[in-house]
Amino acid sequence: MGKVDFTKLFEGKQREVEEVRAFESNEVFPLPEWVSIEADSRIIVNCFLSLSCPVCIELLPELPELFASYDMQFVLFIYGMEEEIAGLKEHFQFQFPVVRVADDELNEKYKVPVTPYVYILSTDRKVISRAGIDTRHELESLCTNYVGRT
Repeated sequence: MGKVDFTKLFEGKQREVEEVRAFESNEVFPLPEWVSIEADSRIIVNCFLSLSCPVCIELLPELPELFASYDMQFVLFIYGMEEEIAGLKEHFQFQFPVVRVADDELNEKYKVPVTPYVYILSTDRKVISRAGIDTRHELESLCTNYVGRT
């Protein structure tokens, strides 16, 4: 059996990976209109998760306790099937808005380059900070930089 030339085998079958440009500081973030900004909020933390992302799935059970311990408004954006998201909302009893992200919205509308990803906004919906995260500790550190614990 001869050597397989994988370069030739997959020649022309490369798919182009589109690089997503995240929102920059001071750009207005497209927070859904139905998400009301709480009167006493100083910042809004928008956390993006995908149900096909193992790191995101590990973070899900930690979110209710984590965000209850900070003085901030939190919005969870989930890329997944509507039925799955409904099941998660019922199971975890989230006390914050949960937004379903459709196929084309993750990159095009919300400019999320990776998941999990966080946008921190001012109350006028402008981006203050953004970051990809991999652990609860990274998420806590990001939140602690902008708000105090309750």
